[in-house]
Amino acid sequence: MPYQQTDHTDIDPGLLAELCHSLDRLHFAALVSDASGQLRHCNPAAQQLLQTTRARDWSGLLPDGWQLELPAWLQAQQPVELEREYEGDFLRWEITPVDDQPLVVMLCYPLLERENYRRILEYSVDGIYQTSRAGEIIYANQSLARTFGYQTPKEMRQHIQQVARDIYRHPEDRAHFVDQLKLTGEVVGFECEMFGKSGESIWVRQNARAVLNNAGQIEHIIGTVADVTALRQSELARQQAESDYERLFNTAQAGLYQSTEGGVLLRINEMFARLLGYTSPTEMRTRVQSIGDDIYADPSIRRRLLTQLAQYGRVVNERVQFRRADGHLIWVLMSAQYISRSTPADSIIEGSIFDITEQVQAENEIRFLAEHDPLTLLPNRSRFQAQLEQHSADGPDTVPFTVLFLDLDHFKDINDTLGHLVGDALLKEVGRRLRKPLDLPHETFRLGGDEFAILINHTLSADDLDQLCQRIIQRAGREYLHEDNRLKVTASLGVVHSSQMEQHSEESLPEAIMRAADLALYSCKRGGRAGYRLYEESMHLQLQHEKDLENRLEQALADDSLALHFQPIYSAHTGRIIAVEALLRWPTPEGMISPAVFIPLAERCGLIADIDAWVIQQATALCPLLTRHRRDIRVSFNLSAHHFNNDSLDLLFGPVARALEECSHNLSIELTERVMFEHTDRVIGALEDLRMQGISISLDDFGTGYSSLSYLTRLPVDKLKIDQSFIREMDSNPTALAVVQAAAQIGRTLNLITNAEGVETAEQYAFVSNLGIDEVQGFHLGHPMPLDEILQLLEQPEVRKNAGGKGPAEEE
Repeated sequence: MPYQQTDHTDIDPGLLAELCHSLDRLHFAALVSDASGQLRHCNPAAQQLLQTTRARDWSGLLPDGWQLELPAWLQAQQPVELEREYEGDFLRWEITPVDDQPLVVMLCYPLLERENYRRILEYSVDGIYQTSRAGEIIYANQSLARTFGYQTPKEMRQHIQQVARDIYRHPEDRAHFVDQLKLTGEVVGFECEMFGKSGESIWVRQNARAVLNNAGQIEHIIGTVADVTALRQSELARQQAESDYERLFNTAQAGLYQSTEGGVLLRINEMFARLLGYTSPTEMRTRVQSIGDDIYADPSIRRRLLTQLAQYGRVVNERVQFRRADGHLIWVLMSAQYISRSTPADSIIEGSIFDITEQVQAENEIRFLAEHDPLTLLPNRSRFQAQLEQHSADGPDTVPFTVLFLDLDHFKDINDTLGHLVGDALLKEVGRRLRKPLDLPHETFRLGGDEFAILINHTLSADDLDQLCQRIIQRAGREYLHEDNRLKVTASLGVVHSSQMEQHSEESLPEAIMRAADLALYSCKRGGRAGYRLYEESMHLQLQHEKDLENRLEQALADDSLALHFQPIYSAHTGRIIAVEALLRWPTPEGMISPAVFIPLAERCGLIADIDAWVIQQATALCPLLTRHRRDIRVSFNLSAHHFNNDSLDLLFGPVARALEECSHNLSIELTERVMFEHTDRVIGALEDLRMQGISISLDDFGTGYSSLSYLTRLPVDKLKIDQSFIREMDSNPTALAVVQAAAQIGRTLNLITNAEGVETAEQYAFVSNLGIDEVQGFHLGHPMPLDEILQLLEQPEVRKNAGGKGPAEEE
């Protein structure tokens, strides 16, 4: 057993003497070392080995780091075998611990020369083999086996019985290989295709010699194999690249050429000859003696380009005028570089040309279009900014000026309803009108879309500015006639004086002017359009306030801090609660923020889709609570136009599909007339899909939009909700009264449920009930209330509200 942590002073002298006596009888070297690394004995054979190798001491012959390995060797369960090379000779060491003693015996076996040869063969990176004349593998080293995908030479010999059949891709290659051996006795650099264990192709290069018997016949073949698959593939790739280059050269759409520095054409492709009016490359090389004299319209240009080429080594995208065979001049885009360079006579240049004659001829037009709007032919935004920068460059000497931004109101509606051709005709006419004189120096620009700018190089008083803006608004807003269309549009103006811009502003003057004019225009549109607004610093503060409110709204959505309140809806016939309308509320530490404020904001900033998704999720989640005591009650909520404009209803309802299966028959979606009539065909399809799921559809704010009986007969609508403004004014406004009466009649005629919103008095309740209107809601019957309050109301016994509004009474 191995030594177990015993101090070397505990060595048994008698056992050590007996061990040394036994080792002295061995004919190979043996050493004994104790646990400290001290050699306690060397037998005569070991002493002879030390003398024979002429080593100074045992450190050069023992395994590297042997003293550090002693603790591990003392604990070893099996003998440890190691090798050491010394001046070309290899020594094999076998280290064995002595049972119960802090000693190890180290035996040394010098490797024979034959073994050295075997090691060389085994460790060679080239595959080495010996085969019989019949093609059987007698010997294969590890590298050869690995080359052909085998784990060991033994596995390779087992799988390959006859090399011509089992390893050569083409057996005739083996026959050719053997024939060459018979003629010369050796083969050098023989390449052929073989296949590996898995059938993959391997290209190899063989060097081999024949071993002849006494009769002079081949007895064995000994050789080496190198895997040249990668080299072969590289060569094939090179050949393919050359072939591809030749093909591309001849079929390229660019004119390609090679020439001497002196101007002699060496090689050209078909396109080069064709661009310059020759029938073939051969004809062109025959007729063109000097590139500079025969092709360049101005030979001095070639001399200049040669100087540039000599300095930088290449010329890229130079515009040059060439002369064709018929004498006509063309413009080409030329690139060139040296491919060899020694003396001017031996230097070779290659290059390419593209015909850009049409491009050059069109440059003036392109230059014009770069600074002008192609539709109205007015200077464009780029030109406008350049003008502002020019004013800015004048510094303190800048003459005060005024900028007006003009935007057509609801121009998108014209594009959407009448098409872009009509919209473009309108823009052209606006541009024509704005170009007309204004009795003061000015320039008109089209910035893009339906936005124009007018630069007034003049100081204007308040009265002058008012008259000018009114004149421009009237000019732009006059009726337009286009074919059978009579178009009436209005315009909004944002105005800024250059003197309003602070000189110490971090913005450049052009940036500040454009930002201020944009803010003024934005303020005008927010204020009702069809007018003008002069820039004020407060506009910037208002925009910042809106941005802050927008960020807070986005955070409220993320924090789930919005809320739904519910307003009861009563049957005008029975006085029972038959539905509730979910109304969005935004509670903040400062109090409730009105939906009239944050809903338009959400539509402008793109949060409306997320708000709709939140409302639907809440409504479907709360529906079971609301229907617990009134199973047939409906929950209605508003849906914005966003989802119909973007065909995103599937994305909206997808996440709540499972909840909809249980409560869809209790849901009602309210849409405004604008949504209904803006995209009629698209809306009809989407609404029919919703109704098939059991969801009812209400037309909200009826009477305020685009209502017509023809549309109502087509739309899949279940309910008309008469706008509360008509209910509120029907006592004092005959027109409002007529609308309410007409809506009630339309509902009966089209078999639609009618709903009166905003009922605030008993008299209004009684009147709409007598008209036959089906549903009523409003402060007279119930304010919007939080969820817990509406649940308490629904949990009460069913009662009815009478037309007098004197409180609930038991329903008969």
